[in-house]
Amino acid sequence: ICTKGYPSALRSMVPNIVTATVEVYQTLVEKLKPTPEKSHYTFNLRDVSKVFQGIAMANPARIQDSTKLIRLWVHETFRALADRFVDQNDENWFVGVLGEVMQSQFKVSYKSVVPDENVLIADFMNDQRLYEEVDDMKSARAALEEQLDYYNQNVRGGQMDLVIFNYVIEHVARICRIIKQPFGSALLIGVGGSGRTSCTKLATKIEEYDYITVTMSKDYKRTDFLDDVKNVLMKAGKDGIPLAFTLADTQITDEAFIEDICNLLNTGEVPGLLAVDDLDTVTAALKNTAKEMGREISRDGLVSLFVERCRINMHIVLCF
Repeated sequence: ICTKGYPSALRSMVPNIVTATVEVYQTLVEKLKPTPEKSHYTFNLRDVSKVFQGIAMANPARIQDSTKLIRLWVHETFRALADRFVDQNDENWFVGVLGEVMQSQFKVSYKSVVPDENVLIADFMNDQRLYEEVDDMKSARAALEEQLDYYNQNVRGGQMDLVIFNYVIEHVARICRIIKQPFGSALLIGVGGSGRTSCTKLATKIEEYDYITVTMSKDYKRTDFLDDVKNVLMKAGKDGIPLAFTLADTQITDEAFIEDICNLLNTGEVPGLLAVDDLDTVTAALKNTAKEMGREISRDGLVSLFVERCRINMHIVLCF
């Protein structure tokens, strides 16, 4: 964990935070098994790393006592592990697990640290985009309404008639947190009209990313989809533009799209998608960048850099 900027008393808590996170993870793996209704209840060490990635994003200037640090840890644990829960019973059980771990590792109760609602941390409350706890939902609502007004005034044809209430604030904060992290991608589950794409558009505007989706037609086939994917990869990898590539389940008209999306998530590329001419364009564009970074400027080295930039800059958001 990055401890720069934290007081020495809080830096000494690092071993407890690590132990607490591992204990929570092990309890989930042991007690919360996947079922046919909850087949996505699978947890691995990447989830543990996401807790620490989130903690590393925080603004140390706002965390000067142990309670604030533990609240940060609670928030990141919820985001990395509990956001996939599908019912309130599982969330209540998870709060109980956190309470036991907090008592053993930090000698505090859950209620003493989180007396009211769950903790919310976001980066849209200040111009510097610092990741800080939201103390007042009225201020958060005003900040998001300002961002929405800016979006409606500056995005051509992008007028969004979005009502900012607590549900929207929480989900925009979650999406911002995900896409701000390297390799961060999101799966948003909800009924049609629940605001999945609107929240994503607003979050990408806040983070100053490009919002990209596909334009469907009756004749839209996999070749068209792969052309769109190629454009996304060129933007993210060659041009270095951070973006959210957003797809709804209604846009996935061919099962082969799923395999392509899985390849993008796993490796940052679709095998065989880029022709020799495309790779020549990529390697020529990245030579100077590679030199500045002290990277290998062979063809293989430049292609490797391209894929790495794709994985860092491309964030896939699936709205199902």
